[in-house]
Amino acid sequence: MRFGVFLWAITAVGLSGAATAPLPITVEEAAACLGLTAKQLEDVRAGKIVSTDYEELSERELAITVAMLVNRPIAEVADAVRNTGLLESDPHITRFKALGDRDPAESDFAEVSFAKGEASEIKELLTIKAGSEFNLSTAEIARFEALRRRFPGACDASCAGLVVAEYRRVLLERMRAYRGGGTGAIAPYARSGGKSVSPGAELETAAKGCDLMHERFGDVIDAFADYPRHTISGIASRYFWAKQTVQDRPDYVLMHRMLYERPDAFLGMERQFYVGHGYNALLIMSGCMGIGDKTLVFYINRTSTDQVAGFPQDARHSLGRKHMRAEIISSLEKIRAKYEAQPK
Repeated sequence: MRFGVFLWAITAVGLSGAATAPLPITVEEAAACLGLTAKQLEDVRAGKIVSTDYEELSERELAITVAMLVNRPIAEVADAVRNTGLLESDPHITRFKALGDRDPAESDFAEVSFAKGEASEIKELLTIKAGSEFNLSTAEIARFEALRRRFPGACDASCAGLVVAEYRRVLLERMRAYRGGGTGAIAPYARSGGKSVSPGAELETAAKGCDLMHERFGDVIDAFADYPRHTISGIASRYFWAKQTVQDRPDYVLMHRMLYERPDAFLGMERQFYVGHGYNALLIMSGCMGIGDKTLVFYINRTSTDQVAGFPQDARHSLGRKHMRAEIISSLEKIRAKYEAQPK
C-alpha cells in the first residue's frame, strides 16, 4: 500500500520571526504543534529526520508528522516546489500534468492511458462492481456496466479505447465537480454490501489540523478547508493529475494544492481528492521555516484508507503508520540529498 508519498511537503509555513509578522510561530511552538518532544526537536537540529504519530480523527485515518532540516535557505526550497520539482523527483510518479487554476477540458486528460502491460486495468474497469478494486461511485460503475453490455465477449482495441475514454471522463467530471463545490461535491465510493465511503467527508475532518495553526492563521485555514465557498485574497490554487504506482498497479490521482504567501509566511495544503484505488484520499498540511541559511521542513500527513478500519484497529493502524513513515522518510532523504548536493 502506498500512503501518499511526500509530493508537496516543502511549501507552507515560512515563519522567519520577522518584525512584520504578528505573533510569529517559534520553532518550539511548531514542534509542539507537530507533537515533537524537546529531544526530537534536538534530533532535527542535529540533522535527523524525525517522525511521530499524530492524533487520528477516524478509524480509517493514518496520521503522522515529519520534520527535517534542509541545508538550503527557505527561498530556494520553496522555489523548487513552485516549479513542481518534487513531483518530478518522486519515483512513484510515472506521469503528471499541471493544469493551473482553470476549468479543465477534455484535452487535459488526453494522456490518461494504460500501457500494454497494464491491460488488466482495462479488463477490471469493464467488469467493475462495487468494492475496493477501483474507487468509483454507483453512477460511474453503471457507465462501465453499460460498456460491458456492448462488448459481452473479448474486449478488442475498440472496446479498450472506449473504456479508457470513459475513465478520462470520470476524472474530468470529478475535477469539475470539486472545483465547483469543494469537498461536498466529491462523489462517494461504492463498496460491496451496499456500503459507501465519502472521501469528501474524510477530507473535511482531516483539515482540522492543529489548534495553533487555526489560532494564528484562522482565515487562511478556513479558506483552505472550505474551498471554494470561503475565499480570501492571496491564496493561489493549482491542480494536477498524476499517474503513480500503488500496490504494483497504475493509479490515477487528482490533486489540489493551495498556497498562501506573504513576505514572512507560506501556508499550504494539498488534497488528493480522488484516488483511483489503494486509499481513499489524502491531505497534507505542511511548512518550512527559515533558520539562518537552513530550512526546517515539517508537515502533517493524513491518509484515509479502508485497509486500517475494523478489528484489530490498533494493530492495523500501528502497522500502517510504520509503512507510511518508512516510505515518506525514504523520500525525504532523497529530496534533501538532492537539494544539498546542488552548489550554493
